[in-house]
Amino acid sequence: MSYYVDMEAAICSCEMGVTGGPCKHQHIVAKHFSITSINVSPRHSPNIRRLFYKIATGKDGELNWFDSLHRPANEELTVGLSQELHYEASSNAESVDELEPNPASSCVVEPYSGIDLSANESQSNASLQEREISQIENTIHEIHRILKLRVKSNPSMFLEPLASFLQGLKNLKTKASIVSALFTFGKYSGASLSCQNHSGKLIVVQPAAVARRKTALGGRRSLGCGRPVKRQRK
Repeated sequence: MSYYVDMEAAICSCEMGVTGGPCKHQHIVAKHFSITSINVSPRHSPNIRRLFYKIATGKDGELNWFDSLHRPANEELTVGLSQELHYEASSNAESVDELEPNPASSCVVEPYSGIDLSANESQSNASLQEREISQIENTIHEIHRILKLRVKSNPSMFLEPLASFLQGLKNLKTKASIVSALFTFGKYSGASLSCQNHSGKLIVVQPAAVARRKTALGGRRSLGCGRPVKRQRK
Protein backbone atom coordinates (compact mmCIF):
# COMPACT_ATOMS: atom_id res chain seq x y z
CA MET A 1 0.00 0.00 0.00
CA SER A 2 1.38 3.39 -0.98
CA TYR A 3 0.40 6.93 0.03
CA TYR A 4 0.80 10.25 -1.75
CA VAL A 5 2.44 12.89 0.45
CA ASP A 6 2.56 16.59 -0.49
CA MET A 7 4.88 18.33 1.96
CA GLU A 8 4.27 21.79 0.49
CA ALA A 9 0.51 21.57 1.09
CA ALA A 10 1.02 19.46 4.27
CA ILE A 11 -1.46 16.78 3.21
CA CYS A 12 -1.38 13.02 2.72
CA SER A 13 -3.67 10.52 1.03
CA CYS A 14 -4.11 8.53 4.26
CA GLU A 15 -7.15 8.85 6.51
CA MET A 16 -5.39 11.15 8.99
CA GLY A 17 -3.57 13.44 6.56
CA VAL A 18 -6.24 13.84 3.88
CA THR A 19 -7.81 16.68 5.89
CA GLY A 20 -4.48 18.36 6.63
CA GLY A 21 -3.73 16.66 9.93
CA PRO A 22 -0.28 15.39 10.95
CA CYS A 23 0.44 11.74 10.13
CA LYS A 24 3.37 9.35 10.34
CA HIS A 25 3.91 9.41 6.58
CA GLN A 26 4.63 13.15 6.62
CA HIS A 27 6.96 12.64 9.59
CA ILE A 28 8.90 9.89 7.77
CA VAL A 29 9.28 12.00 4.62
CA ALA A 30 10.41 15.04 6.61
CA LYS A 31 12.93 12.96 8.56
CA HIS A 32 14.30 11.04 5.55
CA PHE A 33 14.76 14.03 3.24
CA SER A 34 15.58 16.54 6.02
CA ILE A 35 12.81 18.93 5.05
CA THR A 36 10.36 20.88 7.15
CA SER A 37 6.60 20.91 7.32
CA ILE A 38 3.94 22.80 9.24
CA ASN A 39 2.71 19.47 10.65
CA VAL A 40 6.13 18.20 11.80
CA SER A 41 7.86 19.89 14.72
CA PRO A 42 11.61 20.52 14.06
CA ARG A 43 12.85 18.66 17.14
CA HIS A 44 16.51 18.80 16.03
CA SER A 45 16.64 22.60 16.26
CA PRO A 46 17.95 23.94 19.59
CA ASN A 47 16.09 27.20 19.05
CA ILE A 48 12.72 25.45 18.73
CA ARG A 49 13.49 23.30 21.77
CA ARG A 50 14.33 26.44 23.69
CA LEU A 51 11.09 28.06 22.52
CA PHE A 52 9.02 25.02 23.59
CA TYR A 53 10.76 25.07 26.99
CA LYS A 54 9.96 28.75 27.45
CA ILE A 55 6.31 28.22 26.48
CA ALA A 56 5.95 25.32 28.92
CA THR A 57 7.84 26.75 31.92
CA GLY A 58 8.05 30.49 31.30
CA LYS A 59 11.83 30.38 31.77
CA ASP A 60 14.60 31.04 29.25
CA GLY A 61 17.55 28.64 29.46
CA GLU A 62 20.94 28.70 27.76
CA LEU A 63 21.01 27.76 24.09
CA ASN A 64 23.80 25.13 24.41
CA TRP A 65 21.69 23.29 27.00
CA PHE A 66 19.23 22.36 24.22
CA ASP A 67 21.84 20.85 21.84
CA SER A 68 21.24 17.29 20.68
CA LEU A 69 23.23 14.43 22.23
CA HIS A 70 23.29 12.37 19.02
CA ARG A 71 25.19 14.80 16.78
CA PRO A 72 28.17 17.19 17.10
CA ALA A 73 27.53 20.46 18.87
CA ASN A 74 28.76 22.54 15.91
CA GLU A 75 26.26 20.97 13.49
CA GLU A 76 23.06 22.98 13.09
CA LEU A 77 20.02 22.41 10.96
CA THR A 78 18.39 25.40 9.31
CA VAL A 79 14.65 25.51 9.29
CA GLY A 80 12.62 27.47 6.79
CA LEU A 81 9.69 28.10 9.08
CA SER A 82 8.80 31.68 9.77
CA GLN A 83 8.37 30.98 13.49
CA GLU A 84 11.98 29.90 13.93
CA LEU A 85 13.34 32.74 11.81
CA HIS A 86 11.41 35.23 13.90
CA TYR A 87 12.74 33.67 17.09
CA GLU A 88 16.34 33.65 15.81
CA ALA A 89 16.07 37.33 14.87
CA SER A 90 14.88 38.21 18.37
CA SER A 91 17.51 36.10 20.18
CA ASN A 92 20.84 37.47 21.38
CA ALA A 93 23.58 38.29 18.88
CA GLU A 94 26.05 35.74 20.25
CA SER A 95 23.78 32.76 19.64
CA VAL A 96 22.97 34.00 16.13
CA ASP A 97 26.64 34.37 15.17
CA GLU A 98 27.39 30.81 16.27
CA LEU A 99 24.84 29.33 13.85
CA GLU A 100 26.58 27.69 10.88
CA PRO A 101 24.03 26.12 8.53
CA ASN A 102 24.96 22.89 6.80
CA PRO A 103 24.32 23.19 3.01
CA ALA A 104 23.85 19.43 2.64
CA SER A 105 21.05 19.27 5.17
CA SER A 106 19.44 22.68 4.69
CA CYS A 107 16.24 23.05 2.80
CA VAL A 108 14.43 26.22 1.85
CA VAL A 109 10.68 25.88 2.04
CA GLU A 110 8.58 28.59 0.51
CA PRO A 111 5.78 29.90 2.73
CA TYR A 112 2.52 28.14 2.24
CA SER A 113 0.19 30.24 0.13
CA GLY A 114 -2.89 28.87 1.87
CA ILE A 115 -5.31 26.97 -0.36
CA ASP A 116 -8.76 27.50 1.08
CA LEU A 117 -10.11 23.96 0.79
CA SER A 118 -12.98 24.66 3.18
CA ALA A 119 -14.29 27.46 0.94
CA ASN A 120 -14.32 25.19 -2.12
CA GLU A 121 -16.08 22.45 -0.15
CA SER A 122 -18.70 24.87 1.18
CA GLN A 123 -19.36 26.18 -2.34
CA SER A 124 -19.84 22.66 -3.69
CA ASN A 125 -22.19 21.82 -0.81
CA ALA A 126 -24.17 25.00 -1.44
CA SER A 127 -24.55 24.24 -5.15
CA LEU A 128 -25.62 20.67 -4.36
CA GLN A 129 -28.21 21.93 -1.87
CA GLU A 130 -29.57 24.39 -4.45
CA ARG A 131 -30.03 21.56 -6.96
CA GLU A 132 -31.85 19.44 -4.37
CA ILE A 133 -34.14 22.36 -3.47
CA SER A 134 -34.91 22.91 -7.15
CA GLN A 135 -35.81 19.23 -7.59
CA ILE A 136 -38.08 19.31 -4.51
CA GLU A 137 -39.85 22.42 -5.80
CA ASN A 138 -40.47 20.79 -9.18
CA THR A 139 -41.87 17.69 -7.46
CA ILE A 140 -44.18 19.80 -5.27
CA HIS A 141 -45.54 21.62 -8.34
CA GLU A 142 -46.13 18.30 -10.09
CA ILE A 143 -47.99 16.84 -7.08
CA HIS A 144 -50.08 20.02 -6.83
CA ARG A 145 -51.05 19.67 -10.49
CA ILE A 146 -52.02 16.01 -10.03
CA LEU A 147 -54.16 16.74 -6.95
CA LYS A 148 -56.01 19.52 -8.75
CA LEU A 149 -56.80 17.16 -11.61
CA ARG A 150 -58.00 14.45 -9.21
CA VAL A 151 -60.31 16.84 -7.33
CA LYS A 152 -61.79 18.24 -10.52
CA SER A 153 -62.28 14.82 -12.07
CA ASN A 154 -63.76 13.12 -8.97
CA PRO A 155 -64.67 15.63 -6.24
CA SER A 156 -66.89 13.20 -4.33
CA MET A 157 -63.89 11.01 -3.58
CA PHE A 158 -61.02 13.49 -3.14
CA LEU A 159 -62.67 16.64 -1.81
CA GLU A 160 -63.22 15.56 1.81
CA PRO A 161 -59.85 13.76 2.22
CA LEU A 162 -57.97 16.77 0.87
CA ALA A 163 -59.93 19.13 3.12
CA SER A 164 -59.07 16.93 6.11
CA PHE A 165 -55.41 16.86 5.08
CA LEU A 166 -55.23 20.64 4.72
CA GLN A 167 -56.96 21.19 8.04
CA GLY A 168 -54.50 18.87 9.77
CA LEU A 169 -51.63 20.73 8.11
CA LYS A 170 -52.98 24.05 9.40
CA ASN A 171 -53.13 22.68 12.93
CA LEU A 172 -49.38 21.99 12.94
CA LYS A 173 -47.82 25.02 14.61
CA THR A 174 -44.22 23.94 15.26
CA LYS A 175 -41.43 22.92 12.90
CA ALA A 176 -40.92 19.63 14.73
CA SER A 177 -44.55 18.61 14.27
CA ILE A 178 -44.40 19.44 10.56
CA VAL A 179 -41.20 17.42 10.11
CA SER A 180 -42.70 14.45 11.99
CA ALA A 181 -45.85 14.58 9.86
CA LEU A 182 -43.84 14.74 6.63
CA PHE A 183 -41.74 11.71 7.61
CA THR A 184 -44.78 9.60 8.57
CA PHE A 185 -47.16 10.73 5.82
CA GLY A 186 -48.44 7.80 3.74
CA LYS A 187 -46.86 5.15 5.95
CA TYR A 188 -48.77 2.39 7.72
CA SER A 189 -49.32 3.40 11.36
CA GLY A 190 -51.04 0.25 12.69
CA ALA A 191 -49.51 -3.11 13.53
CA SER A 192 -46.06 -3.95 12.23
CA LEU A 193 -46.21 -5.86 8.97
CA SER A 194 -43.20 -7.92 10.01
CA CYS A 195 -45.28 -9.40 12.85
CA GLN A 196 -47.99 -10.58 10.45
CA ASN A 197 -45.77 -11.90 7.68
CA HIS A 198 -43.42 -13.86 9.91
CA SER A 199 -42.20 -17.29 8.91
CA GLY A 200 -41.07 -20.24 10.99
CA LYS A 201 -42.37 -21.97 14.07
CA LEU A 202 -44.94 -20.12 16.17
CA ILE A 203 -44.36 -19.61 19.88
CA VAL A 204 -47.20 -21.02 21.98
CA VAL A 205 -48.74 -18.43 24.33
CA GLN A 206 -51.63 -18.43 26.76
CA PRO A 207 -55.06 -17.45 25.40
CA ALA A 208 -55.35 -14.55 27.85
CA ALA A 209 -52.00 -13.10 26.72
CA VAL A 210 -53.46 -12.07 23.36
CA ALA A 211 -56.18 -10.01 25.03
CA ARG A 212 -53.62 -8.14 27.14
CA ARG A 213 -51.70 -6.91 24.13
CA LYS A 214 -52.02 -3.18 23.52
CA THR A 215 -51.22 -3.18 19.80
CA ALA A 216 -54.01 -4.51 17.58
CA LEU A 217 -52.64 -7.38 15.53
CA GLY A 218 -55.70 -8.03 13.38
CA GLY A 219 -58.27 -10.80 13.66
CA ARG A 220 -61.81 -10.02 14.79
CA ARG A 221 -60.92 -6.65 16.27
CA SER A 222 -60.91 -3.55 14.09
CA LEU A 223 -57.87 -1.32 13.82
CA GLY A 224 -58.20 2.25 15.05
CA CYS A 225 -56.61 3.81 11.98
CA GLY A 226 -57.31 4.46 8.33
CA ARG A 227 -60.15 6.32 6.65
CA PRO A 228 -63.22 6.87 8.92
CA VAL A 229 -66.59 5.49 7.93
CA LYS A 230 -69.17 7.73 6.25
CA ARG A 231 -71.44 8.03 9.28
CA GLN A 232 -68.59 9.52 11.30
CA ARG A 233 -67.89 12.18 8.69
CA LYS A 234 -71.39 13.67 8.91
